[in-house]
Amino acid sequence: MALSAALGLLIFAQLHRFEFVPITGPHYAGDSFEITIIARDPYGGIFNYNRPAFLSTNKGAIYIHPNVIGPFRNGVWTGTVMVTLADSLEIRCTDDSGRVTSSSNVVQFFTGLPARLLTVLPGQQLSPGTIAGRLGQPDNQTAGDSFNFTVYLTDAWCNPIPFRTDSVYFAASDNFAQLPTGGEINNGQGSFAAAFRQAGFQRIFVFPAQFQPFKPDTSEQFILNPGPFSQLILILPGESHLPGDTATAVWLTPGKAGTPLPQYLREPFSVTVYPCDRCWNRVTVSGLRVRLNSDFPVEFSPADTEMVDSVSFAVQFLRSGSNQNLWASDVDGQYRSYPNLLEVKSRGRSLLINAPDTVRAGETAYIRVTVRDANDEPVVATVCRFVVSRGSGDMLDEALLTDTLGNAVA
Repeated sequence: MALSAALGLLIFAQLHRFEFVPITGPHYAGDSFEITIIARDPYGGIFNYNRPAFLSTNKGAIYIHPNVIGPFRNGVWTGTVMVTLADSLEIRCTDDSGRVTSSSNVVQFFTGLPARLLTVLPGQQLSPGTIAGRLGQPDNQTAGDSFNFTVYLTDAWCNPIPFRTDSVYFAASDNFAQLPTGGEINNGQGSFAAAFRQAGFQRIFVFPAQFQPFKPDTSEQFILNPGPFSQLILILPGESHLPGDTATAVWLTPGKAGTPLPQYLREPFSVTVYPCDRCWNRVTVSGLRVRLNSDFPVEFSPADTEMVDSVSFAVQFLRSGSNQNLWASDVDGQYRSYPNLLEVKSRGRSLLINAPDTVRAGETAYIRVTVRDANDEPVVATVCRFVVSRGSGDMLDEALLTDTLGNAVA
């Protein structure tokens, strides 16, 4: 008899379940509402539970706040909670030992007011009911290849907003990315195509239409890899490499920026050749021998050389003139850069001076100077400066331009 009474008392003292006072609905995701939970013993009485408990939903614990409640007071807890996922959900309560779990009635939670735009890239998935709104790492992309991304209009907790159409506009961290200028989101989402060109870390920016209160969005950062080797580019002094460039006409110098600096007759200067993908991103190659070419008299050093990620040449033109061309190619003729034009100027390498041996005081005398370049040809329209270096006297002409024969008379 004594043992039976003790067992009965022990059973009576156990926590059997949690009972939710029926939760009225519906509610909106992110709104707060009050619930009451009662701890019950096996016989339906209130169990004197005075410890914390854990809240979750049938879809997970991340969608309800707070996750930890209590402590209960004499077996009852009343408090305010918030559910962030728009769905039909049960709320669950688990004791602090994890042995007893009970559920509420099913409650409908609707999406909240439109609040933000959300960009989901390939490799990611939408995560409604969370602050971040997306799961997973974006896939790497390849320069020039097209891929699709999805934009959602959501409430503050990233639940898509149905039953409406909204306009969105795009920008990118890559100035050469090919994106639609804008598009439409229907029933909470829209899919759009993009092709990025400049290798590196990139992002997509999404903006709402003017006067719409939604927050714009910046995508997660993704890696844009260069494509396979496709072409050569020659960089002259005054130019800089411009990966991703979308220019196509040769006179717009695709793949580079700047204007070639004029060079001088028989004076060596350095040029660089890069192997590139189809979008002008630098890549590496193996076993490719490269040389320079021109339709004008020119000398190169070295004559040809093997390329890995770049190669430099020393160049000197043997004739002056405008629009002298230069291009790079491999020795087998399979790859060839587009031709580059530059001006080669001549400048004085020697002076031929004709002047009197003596000049009388007060007499005006004339000095003839002929300026010749490295090819011993006259230099036209170059400045000659004159100064009396010894003795007392004045130059009446301190600076003159040479004429068409390379002469200046002062």
